[in-house]
Amino acid sequence: MTLAAKKKKRIRRPPAWLRPVSALSAVLAIILLLYALVLDLRPVQGDSMEPTLHEGEWVLILRPSFALRGPKYGDLAVFIPAAVGDAWIKRVVGLPGDVLHAEEGRLYRNGEPVSEGYLAETTPAFSAIKSWSNEYLVLGDHRTNSSDSREQVIGAIPRNQLHGRAVYVIWPPSAWRPL
Repeated sequence: MTLAAKKKKRIRRPPAWLRPVSALSAVLAIILLLYALVLDLRPVQGDSMEPTLHEGEWVLILRPSFALRGPKYGDLAVFIPAAVGDAWIKRVVGLPGDVLHAEEGRLYRNGEPVSEGYLAETTPAFSAIKSWSNEYLVLGDHRTNSSDSREQVIGAIPRNQLHGRAVYVIWPPSAWRPL
């Protein structure tokens, strides 16, 4: 085989400057795929989740979290109430079949007091609310200034309206923390 024939059979490699660009493109494609299927970012609007979340912070949300395991007490659920149409973040305090009420500044679940170390204030009194099969009760951490399951317009949240679980504050950098 002649030298010219050997050169023709060689596979041409891309120029050296193009290799890092190709690798960066692959990484970017993976990040975009993860974001589209698994992750979401949402800004915190309002002060209904004070002192846990503050207005202007951005939270990282795991979309398939509740598909992999059901919501648990204390989870920060992201949902879209039918009456509102915008995503909200509230704390899961009632699972299917639970009954909540508050009196004398304390939340009760199924007649038992609930320990809520994340609150900076007491819970205003409210009458019993119940979640049925496949529904969850959510409350804001700033109980005197939160629209949540206590209001008939919001009520118990069906599982299919739960879009994910807030897991980390990512903005501003000074506020980075797990939730």
